[in-house]
Amino acid sequence: MAHARSTPPRVLVIAPTPFFADRGCHVRIYEEVRLLQQLGMQVEVCTYHLGRDPEGIPTHRSLRVPWYHKLGPGPSWHKPYLDLLLLARAVSVARRFRPAVVHGHLHEGALIGALVAKVFRVPCIADYQGSLTREMASYGFGERLGLRRRLFGWVERVVNRLPDRIVACTTEVQRDLIERFGVPPGRTTVVADGVGQGLFREPDSGARRALGIPDGQRVIVFLGVLTAVQGIDILIESMTRVLQERPDTHLLVAGFPGERERAAEMERHGLGSRATFLGRVPYLDVPGVLAAADLAVTPKVSTTEGNGKLFNYMACALPVVAFDNPVNRAILGDDGLYVQKQSADGFAEGVLEALDRPPDALEALGRRLQARARAEHSWVRNRLPLAKVYRELLGRRRSGG
Repeated sequence: MAHARSTPPRVLVIAPTPFFADRGCHVRIYEEVRLLQQLGMQVEVCTYHLGRDPEGIPTHRSLRVPWYHKLGPGPSWHKPYLDLLLLARAVSVARRFRPAVVHGHLHEGALIGALVAKVFRVPCIADYQGSLTREMASYGFGERLGLRRRLFGWVERVVNRLPDRIVACTTEVQRDLIERFGVPPGRTTVVADGVGQGLFREPDSGARRALGIPDGQRVIVFLGVLTAVQGIDILIESMTRVLQERPDTHLLVAGFPGERERAAEMERHGLGSRATFLGRVPYLDVPGVLAAADLAVTPKVSTTEGNGKLFNYMACALPVVAFDNPVNRAILGDDGLYVQKQSADGFAEGVLEALDRPPDALEALGRRLQARARAEHSWVRNRLPLAKVYRELLGRRRSGG
């Protein structure tokens, strides 16, 4: 008698963002979906009407809103109705797809996911990359108005109670959930950000020539979102000083949104021919850009959110200058080039000190970081804690628990 093949577990991923848009939050969603597929699960994604459909990932989009075009991060007053449209789309997809688990990213995705999971009586996983209230404050939402800040705090507290399990991208996010919001430790698991195997790349002088960077220059690279939260203002001010004091250096910047405004700002600061501005770079093209650099920088000021660009830097064997905080230390370990003073002057001094090191010493540092990325921070390694969460929830569902 032939045995019927078991049906792969079905996972509905809720991504309340214009997935895929080549930035850190989206990279995490993309890489986790790939991990779930490698674990033998059938995954479909519900997301906003904007974005690019990643190859091999069935993606369903909410109703098109013609006046909303934002691809960058950060809060928006358009979000409430966008999330209602996403909820409607997710319910429609779930009715056909019949997921065994709903996996919601960010707090909005956790709320939408919990509602869908309740309707279809399946478990829900929330996936957080930071605190809702801290993110709102960092973007200026809720800083001045106490009532608004308290409202966001109440929403975050309520949403944190809804999912069956919460996946946090860092131990700092997990600690915040436990200590500030009273989430039971047993409901939280750290699944750290990482680097995809296809992103490892060696330095390449040909990549530098392809970008038109003059020979004999030491190249400093920043790759990321061009917002104040990511430290873009600190970057431009500090690099102005660095390039003035070190005529043998060249700045390479890639990212979005606001490419035109940031390029004009760099021009006003006199960077001009001393800098190459690439704008938005597709995720899978990132290694080709980083291979042109000698030194990577990340002036991100948040002390709790993840810092995914570090993994890309490490995969390409680049030494990294970063502010000294628990998130960066957890990723870079003792091999980071840390800046103590959180200011443009402090960051400039840190970069100048790094450039004063012998090139072979910096190269050795980059090699150690690349080895660390392979051993500790690959997405393949991160499959283990994520698989454990799914085993527990699916096993509980099968047993009727």
